[in-house]
Amino acid sequence: MVLPLSHIPSAADARIIWIASEPVKRERLEKQGFVPGAVIHCVRRSRHRRFFLFRSLLEERVPS
Repeated sequence: MVLPLSHIPSAADARIIWIASEPVKRERLEKQGFVPGAVIHCVRRSRHRRFFLFRSLLEERVPS
């Protein structure tokens, strides 16, 4: 199942399938380790605001 990052619950891991964003935003995310195949962990999520904190689990990245 493919979900946007905004739907990932707190304390859950997810694998990035693709980044559907404009090039500038996509490049910024890639520099932070958010690339297709990377596994990320949702550290914190706010219910009242659209705020999400993820960390990249680089050691679990699938080679491309």
